Order: sequence, then structure tokens, then C-alpha cells
Amino acid sequence: MLRGAEIRVARPFLEESSVVNATYTLRSKLGEGGMGVVYLADGPGGQRVALKAIAHGKAAEEAELRARFEREITVCRSLSHENLMPILDHGVDDQTGTPYLVMPLLEGEDLGAVLARVGSLEPGVAVRVALQACRGLQLLHQGGIVHRDVKPSNLFLERRGGEIVVRVSDFGLAKLGGVAGTLTASGMAMGSPAYMAPEQSTSAKHADARADVWAIAMVLYHALAGRPAFERAGSFFHYVVDSAREVPHLQDHAPWVSGLVTRAVHAALLRSPDARWPDLAELELGLAQALGVDLVVSPLRAEELRAVSDATRARAEPRAMLPTTWHELLRG
Repeated sequence: MLRGAEIRVARPFLEESSVVNATYTLRSKLGEGGMGVVYLADGPGGQRVALKAIAHGKAAEEAELRARFEREITVCRSLSHENLMPILDHGVDDQTGTPYLVMPLLEGEDLGAVLARVGSLEPGVAVRVALQACRGLQLLHQGGIVHRDVKPSNLFLERRGGEIVVRVSDFGLAKLGGVAGTLTASGMAMGSPAYMAPEQSTSAKHADARADVWAIAMVLYHALAGRPAFERAGSFFHYVVDSAREVPHLQDHAPWVSGLVTRAVHAALLRSPDARWPDLAELELGLAQALGVDLVVSPLRAEELRAVSDATRARAEPRAMLPTTWHELLRG
């Protein structure tokens, strides 16, 4: 845990060539987000690792950044699953006071980078990516944790030999133990609008596991259609305010997606949390039934992470009638 005395603006910053606690030598920057910077680093014995350090912003934001960083460490330490990002070590650098965590250096890239490069994935590939993410998120939910920031860039596609293993990452916005604590005020929106559930947009503090059901379905929508359902934050908030609006029909952007898959996705994208799939296990079952058992159980191969084929694009599936509640899918 980070002690109160350590909640201060850290100077100097960590940078390339810094040595963290005489253990990790930073080599190059791998990426940067709102909360953290990730470096390639040499660990003990020359082991290559990924070290994530807190991002330095305004002094007024420092305490909250540290608290969210500590939250991510808590989640990673408490749960272990093939489809969750693990950590190897964590601490506070004794020279700069900067919190950090150490992760294995995995080969691969995040789903956001893949979609930026290829656009739409083949339906069978997109659904299998989502199904793996569902399995990791289900363990979070069983532990009383809601991720609250599921999006393509937070799904890392690890290349393990020729196969792909999906790792859910970045737990800095997670809601622990059924309560958000002091970090999230009631009525405060938090997350990424393109993938955020309607109820989370008005009060992240009261969002439950069904918000992650919505978010993973929005990620799947993006992977199938090659674009988010709401491409701008304004269009999403317009949807939230206008109760007559619906999520754009998936087949409007991807007519080659089957009606069964389309209905399963939209059953997770219903405005009312009570109307959508009640949990990720039900969503996983609905997607598996829509895709077919034979394809669901097949390994996800690295070479499948390519753009949807011309042959697939040439198909025009019958337009699906969208469900008004997930129960409608139980009747076939």
C-alpha cells in the first residue's frame, strides 16, 4: 500500500535510462496513457520486462493518480487468470517517489492497434476475442470488481507461439468490492464514451457488472463493424439524453454479420441494465450459440488478425430484428 507520506509530486521524473530502486533499468518508452507510462526495462539478471510508472500531471491530480495506480496493483495482485494481465513486482522508486508496477514483456499488441490497422475482423475472429475477454472479466466480477474501462486498447492480444491469448488490462478505474470508494463521486461520469454504458455516463459510482457487459459488446461491435457504434462522444451523449434513440443496427455497418450474432450483441446493448444480458456468462453463452460450438472451441491464431475478406464482405445476411430484452433470445 502507498503510505500517506508518499502522496506528493515526484521530482525528478522517471525517464529513459533511469534505474528504478537499483533493480530495473529503463530502456525505451513502449506507450503512454492518461494514468501511466510503460517502459521497456531490464530486470534482475537481464530479464526484459514492461515497467509501468505513474504519469506526472498537475499537483492537484497527483494524489488521485496514485490512488488509482494503487487500485490497479490491488486488482492485479488479488486475481490470477490467463485472460487477465499479471504483474511481477510493484513498489515506489526510492529516488523519485514514483509508484510503479512490473509486468511480463509479452509479445503482441492491443486490440485497438489491430483495429486501427485492419478495420473489421472476420466475425468468427472478433467473437472469439470477445469470448476470451469475457472469461477474464468474469473472474473480476466474481471477486466483486467492475472494470469500468473495457475498450480495445485495454485488451492485449498476446502472441504465444502461433496462438493468441487475450489479456484484459488497465484496472485503474475499477470499482472494488461493490463500492467505488472516495475516488468516484455520485453522478460523476468515468470511462471512455465510445464503450461506456448509459448508466455509467450519469453515475460511474453506481455502475455494476452489467456496465462491463455493455462495454465488451461495444468492443465487439467495433471489431465487427470496423468502427464504434458512436464515433464521437457527442453522439453517445445524445443517445443517452434522447430515450427514443437506439444503438445503430450492427448490420447497417456490417451486413455480412449473421442475424444470430447481431441479436446476441444487441442484447448486451440495451439501454436498461435490467433488459440486457444479466452477466458475462450469459453473454458468453449467447455468443457461443450464435457462432457455433465448433468455431468457439478452435484456437485463435495470430494469422487470423487480418481484415475481413472480400468474400465475407460480399455476403448480405438477412436483416435481424433487434431484441428488446435478452429473454427474447431464449426463444430462438
